Amino acid sequence: MGKFYSLAKDDFKKIGDLNISFSTKVADRVLRAHGQALHDIYILRNSVFKRIPDIVLWPKCHDDVVRIVTLANECNIVIIPFGGGTAVSGAVECPVNEQRPIISLDTSQMNKILWIDKSNLIACCESGILGQDLERELGKLGCYIENKEVHVNFRYNRKCQTDAIILVRKIMSENP
Repeated sequence: MGKFYSLAKDDFKKIGDLNISFSTKVADRVLRAHGQALHDIYILRNSVFKRIPDIVLWPKCHDDVVRIVTLANECNIVIIPFGGGTAVSGAVECPVNEQRPIISLDTSQMNKILWIDKSNLIACCESGILGQDLERELGKLGCYIENKEVHVNFRYNRKCQTDAIILVRKIMSENP
């Protein structure tokens, strides 16, 4: 298993004081230490992680993310955003030589539609929303995803600090 750089007691207490769900369980940390590329699958199957996050946090809103980023900056802690776990670019891998503690910031609890502008065909959603959940909620509002065949089963995770913008269309009287 990968090296574990534990958080200083004071930093761990500060994270607890944020009142944001977190975990230091190995299973939660390993799950967020890899994507879906062939390289990631090899590492997962052979348990050869060189470095995994030290803690996983689940913010529920933008303000939670702001508080986490502020604390990480004050305490010199690295943050790696984690969306749906479908990365193939190595973006969720912990840098092997990183000596600072690492937070995996899992946006899965940030899954709401914030607003819809039907006249401009735009919706603003939190970054952790799942495609099928987004499709269902938009349908209730008389909208659907423009390019749903591409991403309907994956999280719309553009940036953890900002809201994802996606295109929607008004449902027409015939099938979309």
